[in-house]
Amino acid sequence: MFLVVSLSLLITLACIAYADQGVYSAADVAKYDRGLLGRTPAEHYKSFLHASSRLLQRTWSETCRSDDEYYFLAPRGAHPPNVGPTIIDSEGHHVWFSGAFPTTYNFRAQTYKGERYLTWWSGNDHLGGHGEGWYFMIDKHYQPYKRFKPHGAYTADLHEFTITRDNTALVSVYDRVPWDTTEVGGSNNNSYIWDSLFQEIDIETNELLFEWRATDHFNFSDCYNPWKLQNEEIPGKEGWDWFHLNSIDKDNKGNYLISSRYSHSLAYIDHKTGNVLWQLGGKNNSFTDLSDGIATGMQWQHHATWQDDYTAVTVYDNQAVNWDRTLESRGLKIRLDQEAMTAEVVAMAIHPQHYVVHSQGSMSQLSSGNLFVGYGYASAFTEYSPDGKEVLCDWQYASLHSGPRGAYSPGLIQSYRAYKLPWKGFPLDSPKVAIEDGVFYVSWNGATEHRKWLLEGSNTSAEAEAKAGEHVWQLVDERPRDGFETEIALCGANYTAFRLTALDRNEEGLGVWTVASNETTGSYVVTVRSAMVTTCAGLIEQSRHRGYQCPQTRPPSQGSASSRLPLSPY
Repeated sequence: MFLVVSLSLLITLACIAYADQGVYSAADVAKYDRGLLGRTPAEHYKSFLHASSRLLQRTWSETCRSDDEYYFLAPRGAHPPNVGPTIIDSEGHHVWFSGAFPTTYNFRAQTYKGERYLTWWSGNDHLGGHGEGWYFMIDKHYQPYKRFKPHGAYTADLHEFTITRDNTALVSVYDRVPWDTTEVGGSNNNSYIWDSLFQEIDIETNELLFEWRATDHFNFSDCYNPWKLQNEEIPGKEGWDWFHLNSIDKDNKGNYLISSRYSHSLAYIDHKTGNVLWQLGGKNNSFTDLSDGIATGMQWQHHATWQDDYTAVTVYDNQAVNWDRTLESRGLKIRLDQEAMTAEVVAMAIHPQHYVVHSQGSMSQLSSGNLFVGYGYASAFTEYSPDGKEVLCDWQYASLHSGPRGAYSPGLIQSYRAYKLPWKGFPLDSPKVAIEDGVFYVSWNGATEHRKWLLEGSNTSAEAEAKAGEHVWQLVDERPRDGFETEIALCGANYTAFRLTALDRNEEGLGVWTVASNETTGSYVVTVRSAMVTTCAGLIEQSRHRGYQCPQTRPPSQGSASSRLPLSPY
């Protein structure tokens, strides 16, 4: 495989810092949060076209560090450095980004038929609180696997796409239907509602396995969203969103747990009849609350999922909505006794900054037992101790108090949910390279297993190469991967070609590439050699044997000329 790319000039602006600068620390909190470092601080790279958010690490604990688990966000909004599905490592460095899906929700890694996939929703989210689009799955090589939508004539809604242990998909659906709304102040003529549905479907065949509709089982009187707040702003999309389904989960009995934001309740649905077996919270609560009303007092909540062998649920309790932003939001873990019908809060996570989050949000329980909260409309995510009382690691990806006089001003960047999950990515795309002022910059979008670069150079002429059959390689440097982009000094030597090798944590080869300059055309020819099975030590010894070893020093940067290899759409 050969890629021919013309050299280009890169004008380096004084206000932009390139290469991996690392995250901001607790010492930078005041400046970062007030927007004095930029309302949405960004990190720019020389070898990678897209910028990424430069995170603030408010609080850090070694218990959060992981070589196998990553943060999953889907940034969007008016001011983010990038928009689309994004993976970040546990130290806050960019790992993977795709600019091909600018409006993305619910991005995460899920298991399907024993393999891990990246999944998300993408489409039009300007519909007054729900979406019309598609569900996407890509494999560990970042190659498209499947795009699908719900069964029938429906479009895919943004709120939920969960793959079950049965290798089926749980998806949310919003259906605009004419309805007599006189009982809530509407009319019998020209009235519409947005009804909430969910489906369980076979991912491979799109066969419908189960479908449930809110109007068959709930009443308008259960709703806390007033009729007067119906959506009338989008022609052809007018309608009252009375139920607002925003999460679906399934238990070992085959029954479903759903969250209805506008009824302030979770509902447990029979998988055969669709009947509501019980409700937690809302006007028809079924449980005795052992926690002074907190367990059943959720309002405008999101993301309810089963935990602890289906004996507890976690839920992000917003406690706020567009027209009422007075109460702080919180993450709850609630133990349910379905025989005694009692509910008890066993963990509650409240952010030290007392975020009021009126839109979006998520809460999950990690394999360690720690709790992980994404703050949706507020640009932050936090890992808590299992009881929710201790903040272990606290991250922010935009300023939150950049309003007048330091006023709370979320929403600059949003991510519908945030996750921390295991993932291993093996991109088929080549690393991207830029060479500037005697420094070699390299990044490999999505390579989670890569730990070290080995760079070799050659000044073998074309005639000598043709005669010898190969380049004579000299070791330039062996350098641990440093964040997303690594820089390697060329020690003042002018090489006509480079050989670049990526190695994993065991110093086994992941791939080797040749980057050769063409003096006539002013371009680079990049050859993907192979997926290697060798060791770093062997290659280093091979190069050192030829009597050259580059000191690990970097010359000062003065000029602005660089070369950049192309980007993949993923």
